Amino acid sequence: MPKPNLKERGKQQPHEDTTLEDPGGSISLSDIMNEIKIFRTETTENFETAKKDIKGIKEEIGQLNLRVGTAEERIAETESRDIELTKVLIQVLRKQKLLEEKCQDLESRSRRKNLRIYSVPEKSEGNNMVKFIYKFLNKRLGITEVRIERAHRAAPLVTDGGADRRPGTPKRPGSIVVRFQSYVEKQRVLQAAWTKKDIRIKDSRIFFDEDFSAQDPPTAAEGLREFGITMESSPKEPDLEATLQAAGWESPRRGRGGRADELTSSLNTLLCLPTTQVDTVVT
Repeated sequence: MPKPNLKERGKQQPHEDTTLEDPGGSISLSDIMNEIKIFRTETTENFETAKKDIKGIKEEIGQLNLRVGTAEERIAETESRDIELTKVLIQVLRKQKLLEEKCQDLESRSRRKNLRIYSVPEKSEGNNMVKFIYKFLNKRLGITEVRIERAHRAAPLVTDGGADRRPGTPKRPGSIVVRFQSYVEKQRVLQAAWTKKDIRIKDSRIFFDEDFSAQDPPTAAEGLREFGITMESSPKEPDLEATLQAAGWESPRRGRGGRADELTSSLNTLLCLPTTQVDTVVT
């Protein structure tokens, strides 16, 4: 049986507006096509909008990645700079430690010829302190051949009873600092005073001791305690980490360990080393 010609069939059956019926009414094919076109147009518009939004998000992510990369580079540079500054800090503290030790040594040497006399009543010396000391040493210790460069009275120290500094609380008289022309003369006077022990002026017992530097408060406090004098020692110096934190400095790798912690540990060790070993710590 021959197949029908499609072209002829198309010519024979022209397109007609087809109507679909449903229980609620009728819908034509053209209405369906119009709805499809509208849906396609809306979908295309929404897709273009989504593409633009995605493109904007990609650009923002790219900018954020660039900023994060720049921030990471700056952080790395800052950490490297902080490590270098820590090395410089080690050098500075090393020099400071050496200078402090040298200054303390020079001060201690400058005090070698000094002698302190405690509990001498105020105004006992009159108008001439050196003349008073000469007479005092001759009368109380029997020492005549001695050369004194200078002598003066220091500020008074608070006694145990006056530590609260209440008004009217009596204070122990200020000590007298005597500087001899030689260390040997000072030692001779000190040994004579320690040998005699009980030396008095107007019923006030007099004490002799070395002239300690301010950097040696424990030794000075121990010596003064025997005379009933209380001297407040300076508080203990904080360790390096506490000092740096108080100054607002933070380790560049805090909490992660590593190089910064090693530098802090090395610096703490450095501050505890004798002067002869300090130069070998920092290269």
